[in-house]
Amino acid sequence: MSGTYSPTLAQAKSFLRVEHDAEDTLISALLASAEDFVLDMTGAESIGTPTLQAAVLLSLAGLYEHRDGLIDGKAASRPQLHPVLETVLKSCRIDHSIT
Repeated sequence: MSGTYSPTLAQAKSFLRVEHDAEDTLISALLASAEDFVLDMTGAESIGTPTLQAAVLLSLAGLYEHRDGLIDGKAASRPQLHPVLETVLKSCRIDHSIT
């Protein structure tokens, strides 16, 4: 899962503007989930570019913001991707088809 540009916990907390240690375990778990999500969505084998790192951090922000499972007071059946994250993921998607 780790690549050259995999965000560290410190980078993740800075991106989220979290200055305390009380949620380190939660943020670490969400960071791992965000990395897995980005790798699954792009077909990449590692977080090997700054663009993929940005996608991980954007994904993490969405997970952290909606960590209670609610979006606008309603249960989220399927989390919506932020438009910027969706664009970044599409631009990084690897085509595995053989032509």
